[in-house]
Amino acid sequence: MDFKKKLIRNSNKIIGADMEKQLAKLAKQNGGMPKSSIPKTTFKEIVKKEGGITGVSLDAHCWCELNGEIVFDPEYPEQEQITKDLFNLTDKKCYKKFDPLLQTLCWRAITPNMDGYIEYLQSEAVKTCEGLMSGKGNYKITSIDIDFDNEEEIVEFDLNKFPIYTAENEEDLIEKITEDIGWCVNSVEYELVNNAPKPLSETEISKILIDTIPDWYGNCFLIARAYKHLNPEVELVCGSAGWVGFDGIPHYEYG
Repeated sequence: MDFKKKLIRNSNKIIGADMEKQLAKLAKQNGGMPKSSIPKTTFKEIVKKEGGITGVSLDAHCWCELNGEIVFDPEYPEQEQITKDLFNLTDKKCYKKFDPLLQTLCWRAITPNMDGYIEYLQSEAVKTCEGLMSGKGNYKITSIDIDFDNEEEIVEFDLNKFPIYTAENEEDLIEKITEDIGWCVNSVEYELVNNAPKPLSETEISKILIDTIPDWYGNCFLIARAYKHLNPEVELVCGSAGWVGFDGIPHYEYG
């Protein structure tokens, strides 16, 4: 079953994308724009409270390493190209890991938000499943009204002996019961059984996230955690990241 349509983020996720493209075009015509070549190194600079109490803005990037080698870095081609055009950058990436304590603090700050996102996606998956269900269900008959021709034909049925019917809808259900018992059924009452869709597991959610990375722009921590969930042997790393400029200087887009 395809959950992608329901789980991808809204297409308006990138505020002012058209404006950014125009800026990129202008920047390219004027030789690019300057970008900081020094990654941030203190937690105070990275995490800031918005509105005094609520909201955390984390200016950092997250990727996965194995034995010190980068094996996975979420890529958002369209958005990254805008940045590279804006700041006259090459395709060569550059990375600087935060120190272990700073990485721990970053994860501590962002994990509650990611856990909340996973729960949200699980609930959305249930809604999607409900929306995609064809209507076919399993019906347990609790009451039945049969159209007997006369009193002599009246028969008492033991509803406990009725099977669990699988039908497309109530009309289909009545037709199946009528065919089974040989009398016309006016109406039935029933219970739906074993039809409730289940939330997706984090493994299933992780696969969806990895398959639809471009739709989750700005959620590199969530995507990297999904990759880690599917590949437990890798190490999650966070820090500054970006691209080397045409001037040969690293320009850190994140952190």
